[in-house]
Amino acid sequence: MPSATSFVPNSDFNDITSGAFASRIAALVQALEDHPLMNRSNPKASPNSLFWVWDFVTRTQQMLDQLNVSALRSGDMVAKEQYQDVIGRCAMSEQMIASDKGGMMLRMMCRGEEPVQFSEEVKQKARALAA
Repeated sequence: MPSATSFVPNSDFNDITSGAFASRIAALVQALEDHPLMNRSNPKASPNSLFWVWDFVTRTQQMLDQLNVSALRSGDMVAKEQYQDVIGRCAMSEQMIASDKGGMMLRMMCRGEEPVQFSEEVKQKARALAA
């Protein structure tokens, strides 16, 4: 599993800058929004764990959209840091949604509230980001 500190990108950054990667993030956002407990008109009214995961993944999607690919490919250090942030957030998303440790992490974030259960489909979409 990649992490912000161990991930080694491919030389042309196609792993994250391709439309396919953006599509995988969009699919996860959609799956989270389709969760039966998600309040789509007011996401903050959803269970805390669902809201925080959705907010985290949505912000990751926005960060990817704002990534300057040409600066990244030219070796710009700020762009590389932003790239690594996106990669790290994808790994964290997978941990929160699909790993056994995610429940504990979400309980700590949500002050002890029992985290929502994610379907296997949502877990697979989260795993696809960290692959």
